[in-house]
Amino acid sequence: MILEIEAALRERRSPAFNKIQPAEWVVAIDELFVTSRLEAAEYGVRQLHAAYPRLAYARSLCGLFDRLPSKERTTFTDDLTKDLQIVPHDGAETVLFLFCGNGHRLGMPLALIHRWLAQIPVSLVYLRDFRKLYYLAGVASLGSTRDETLEAMHGIVASLGGKRIACYGSSSGGFAALHYGLDLQAQAVACLSGPTNLSPEFNAHTPRMVAVEKL
Repeated sequence: MILEIEAALRERRSPAFNKIQPAEWVVAIDELFVTSRLEAAEYGVRQLHAAYPRLAYARSLCGLFDRLPSKERTTFTDDLTKDLQIVPHDGAETVLFLFCGNGHRLGMPLALIHRWLAQIPVSLVYLRDFRKLYYLAGVASLGSTRDETLEAMHGIVASLGGKRIACYGSSSGGFAALHYGLDLQAQAVACLSGPTNLSPEFNAHTPRMVAVEKL
């Protein structure tokens, strides 16, 4: 299906939506997003919206693309194998640590949200926790423990010439943004739909129970 969408883009035609269920096209388009192929993703989702105007996914994504900033000087190709990606901003005094959730994105794929974040005069540090432990065991490429990761993060701030720290987290990364933000003495933290209590007692009857037990 991905190949069909890319072929349709080249030939400027509609993909063969009638042959496969809409949900399967959604999966293919999402894969294009995740792998930073935004032109094909946008074309696919706009064509999908035209074919299925009541499909919420396509309608929402079209609205997102309608508001997407220009890609000039803001292109970012996400490396899905990395738990640390740094995008310096010349002259910026603020370092923004961005904690992805378990889906390894920030509410949307990094290549997409970067188009907004790159407009801000800050150095960006994208983080992932491949172990899915709410970053409590640290970020593997920065250290084997949380303390080692914190020390490495301070080193990143110094190397970028940072004088101010901010944190941003989505879903499970929201907890990490708050937790690390305290120790980093961040001046601001944004937590989007993130948990704030990971105690077994609090989560005993929630969908998060199994994940919390791992901690």
